Amino acid sequence: MASKFYLTNSAPSATPSSFHGAWDAGTGSAVTKLLGETPSGAGPTSIGIAEGSGTNNWDVALGQWISEPLVDIVTFTQLSDTWTAIFGASESNAGANDFGHAYIWVWKTGTLDESRGNLVV
Repeated sequence: MASKFYLTNSAPSATPSSFHGAWDAGTGSAVTKLLGETPSGAGPTSIGIAEGSGTNNWDVALGQWISEPLVDIVTFTQLSDTWTAIFGASESNAGANDFGHAYIWVWKTGTLDESRGNLVV
């Protein structure tokens, strides 16, 4: 059965000590919020990070959303499972050539920084 999660504006119950993924910038200004099973928080999350790099494929972390622990055994495979994300974004310069990037990872129970697997899209 498919699960639905929301990028909320609420605080998560646990937070890893560092950002995971290969980010070139932004982790110091990024938000950390709850990836919830229901919408929550006071309005949408708005993130504004000025980016001036002219380098192609420059990855800037805007935020990390962390879910509560999964209660059922779930197996994720890149070939057969799918995920869909919907979020709004705007560029302040038409020549910015910005693209969305996601780094999805599952941490090991009891440790906030040991990855059990990840998917980069």
